[in-house]
Amino acid sequence: MKHTLPLLFLLLATFSLSASTGLENNIEPFPPYTVASTPADLKVYPNPAVDYISLTEAQGVTEITVFNLVGRAMKRFQLDYAKQQFYVGDLPKGMYLVQIKGSNDNVLTTQRLHKQ
Repeated sequence: MKHTLPLLFLLLATFSLSASTGLENNIEPFPPYTVASTPADLKVYPNPAVDYISLTEAQGVTEITVFNLVGRAMKRFQLDYAKQQFYVGDLPKGMYLVQIKGSNDNVLTTQRLHKQ
């Protein structure tokens, strides 16, 4: 809570400054962003995984990245439609986050993966 209070005051000061100077049409407080549509059935399986993981739906997916819980990228796969399985057997046992990206580097989803 104590970290959000200064941010709130900064935003209020920015908006009041723009209103008083007449620059409200020229100032954007936050950059515009787009939210990629996520297919409802896009899942990583099997979970828990032993040697390989796969995707239930690979339509529009360009890259798969496996992160450890510290945030370090452990494996990265460029999607090849001839290849449907991705080898994770060399990773140590534990929890991982699997980030699935689509075109234009949009993150479609991030899912937890338990590696046995």
